[in-house]
Amino acid sequence: MSRSIYFPGLNALRFYAALSVLVSHVGQYVALTGQTMPLQERIKLLFLRDSHAVTLFFVLSGFLITYLLFVEQQRSGTIAVKKFYARRILRIWPLYYLLTFIGFFGLPLLLGAASPITLADANHRLHFAFFLLFLPHATFFSLLPVAHLWSIGVEEQFYLIWPLLMRRFARHSLKLFAAIIMIKLILSEFARLMIPFDPIYDNIFRLLLTIRFECMAIGALGAYLVFHQREPILKIIYHPITQIVTLGLLALNIVFSEITYPNYDFLPLSVIYIVFTMNVACNPNSFIKLEFPLLNQLGKISYGIYMYHPVIIYLMLGFFPLLGLSDATTLSYTLVANGLAIGLTLGIAALSYRLFEKPFLRLKDRFTVVRSQVAPDDAPQPTPAEAALKAGQTP
Repeated sequence: MSRSIYFPGLNALRFYAALSVLVSHVGQYVALTGQTMPLQERIKLLFLRDSHAVTLFFVLSGFLITYLLFVEQQRSGTIAVKKFYARRILRIWPLYYLLTFIGFFGLPLLLGAASPITLADANHRLHFAFFLLFLPHATFFSLLPVAHLWSIGVEEQFYLIWPLLMRRFARHSLKLFAAIIMIKLILSEFARLMIPFDPIYDNIFRLLLTIRFECMAIGALGAYLVFHQREPILKIIYHPITQIVTLGLLALNIVFSEITYPNYDFLPLSVIYIVFTMNVACNPNSFIKLEFPLLNQLGKISYGIYMYHPVIIYLMLGFFPLLGLSDATTLSYTLVANGLAIGLTLGIAALSYRLFEKPFLRLKDRFTVVRSQVAPDDAPQPTPAEAALKAGQTP
């Protein structure tokens, strides 16, 4: 069996991104009840804004998936597209469809808001059909417990085309990444400029905002640099000054997240994220070390954290009046809301991973060509940077 690929610190980054979305949504869901939660703003200073955390997910996906496809191409001479699809289906689909049915059927039944037979009106049925087809972002649907599934739809579309493009443009991958970035930027800017002339471009622009293939292409570019060991560029990225500047930019982005970048410009943020990711995962001399057993375990359940947390927050806030919690401006309300949301989500995500997701993951192993470890359980294949260091080279 081929030795597995493991990047230290990626699990921690996944967990941090998922936790950032959770904390951000606690404040947003409370605001939808008509209350303000001023103390939440201080807690959020420790985390990424939700849209920025999702951007980090996209960058990480582009980086890891592309690197694994590079390795597969190198080892086997091609990319087994059908096996790639099977792996993605077994990892993504079970939990995605579970949450879709919970949102459209389970919660309405539980809360008495509707029944599965009425499935509301024709509009509601259309939304449900879009969710089934992994197109939730195309509906601009805001059913709270499942609204976040838009990002899963975007990732699935990326996974649908990416192995085909990587195989077709194997010798021109840099041109492929650059083309994706440029096409996305041109289309988005054109749609934005056309909004004053034709309102239909407003919907086109909003749709293009969700399809963040340019963020994944930035992650893919990082994978290219690491896999092919482009030393002149890596020396700059791994330089202590670059690390310090990147950390400073990340801190500024968290503190001034509302004004650092316009809502439609995620490209600069993606560049910062990939530089940070490459230093954490591939630079043996990185200032930031995120490789800890607990963070590895939490990273393993990060998909469940991201998927379950809106349902948990939604139900939790409904029970707060019964607990005597009604004033969202108090410290006790803020601490209980965040503590319960995080604790319940971690517990349910851990149970889901063990009891629901793992059987599918075991099936996924049958289609594995290049194994990517979620934790360093066995002796992993070193990343190129680690191999270079062991050989006495300076990364």
